[in-house]
Amino acid sequence: FAKKVFLGYRLRGVEPQEIGKIMEKEKEQVSDNIFGIYYREKFGSSALIPEELLSELKNEYRNFYNASFSDIFSELEIDLIVWDKKNEPGLTYEDISILRKTASIGDDFIIYEASGF
Repeated sequence: FAKKVFLGYRLRGVEPQEIGKIMEKEKEQVSDNIFGIYYREKFGSSALIPEELLSELKNEYRNFYNASFSDIFSELEIDLIVWDKKNEPGLTYEDISILRKTASIGDDFIIYEASGF
């Protein structure tokens, strides 16, 4: 699950040097998205994820960031992406060369197909 969380950060344009600050700010979401309810049940709050583990995740993101989108999408078996332009206007799927726009749903959603991997 960590790589899917990392992909979310990468698509948001989070640079490796920024990941520490952002993961600290979003610690509860990171914990919930990667470990589910484990730390919430164990410690009473998802935000109480051990600092050593959070540090490992930050280092893993730095390595993940250097991978190509082609490699990432292939490994995660992603072949379609739906962009919610209304709620996530800052994402830049147009800039990812392996994505091809295949459909639109109104003005708010664009569907991309991943190819070339």
